[in-house]
Amino acid sequence: MGFLHVVSVVDPTGAGDSFAGGFMGYLANADSVSVWNLKRAVAYGTVTASLTVESLGVDRLANADRETIEKRYQELLQFVASA
Repeated sequence: MGFLHVVSVVDPTGAGDSFAGGFMGYLANADSVSVWNLKRAVAYGTVTASLTVESLGVDRLANADRETIEKRYQELLQFVASA
């Protein structure tokens, strides 16, 4: 794909909170606060924020399953690797 695919930006409200939630949620489940885990936490924060902006409120994120989040995470990794 080559880019982080956001279908359309409907409402950016809550993107920062979603980023923080994804970031802290990842770290809460990590075994340590290492540089590697901080990088992954930033990536998961980005993924959750990208899902949030696709709808009003957090509907898109609330309806996303683990597969959707992991797919978006892989897209982000591909984007970063190709930059």
